[in-house]
Amino acid sequence: MLRRLFLRLLGRGREGPIEGTIADRLLQTDILMALQIAVRANAELKGDAPPDTDWRDCHVVKVDVLDEPALSDDGASVVGPWSERWIVELAGTAQAYTITFTPDEAGGMDFSIVPPDEGQS
Repeated sequence: MLRRLFLRLLGRGREGPIEGTIADRLLQTDILMALQIAVRANAELKGDAPPDTDWRDCHVVKVDVLDEPALSDDGASVVGPWSERWIVELAGTAQAYTITFTPDEAGGMDFSIVPPDEGQS
C-alpha cells in the first residue's frame, strides 16, 4: 500500500510503471522513496528549498538508461550493473540524478543515487 502511494505521488498519479527505466515496479518504488529523500536533502543542503515547498510535488519527468546491463544467457534476467539518469522536478526546477544498479549475490538489486553536480568537475 505504501509503495503504491509513493508511485502515485512521485509518478503524478499514474498506475503503471515509470517509462524508460529497466527497474521493475518494486525496485522503482524503493528508488522513488529514496529519491524523494535525496531531492529534499540536496535542496536543503544547497539552501534551494523555499520554505513552503510541498515535497509531494516532487516527481519524475524522464528516465534515460546510460549503461545497459549484461543479461543472463537466456536473456531473462539482469546479471550485471547498469546506470540510469532520472530527471526529477520540484517547484518548477528539474535536476538529474544518476542511479547505479548492482545485482547482489542473493538475487536482489542494490542501487545508489548520485545527486546533481556530484562527481562532476
